[in-house]
Amino acid sequence: MQGERARPIQMLIWYPARKGGEPVRYGDYVRTEATDEAFDRTAAQVEAQVATVRKEIETRLGAAPAAAMLAQRM
Repeated sequence: MQGERARPIQMLIWYPARKGGEPVRYGDYVRTEATDEAFDRTAAQVEAQVATVRKEIETRLGAAPAAAMLAQRM
């Protein structure tokens, strides 16, 4: 390989920030994938990517199982 191979990487740190706080759900994780390589995406672009992934999961599993999967705690 030739040329520049370096690229920024997205780092996320999740931990219990406060007692009784909202847990991270799989759907939250799916949202982070939208900015994994393109940090400059707009909120609308992120939402479109999330909708695409949600539709793919619904196609494979069905609407109710997909919703349950996306709501699972990480």
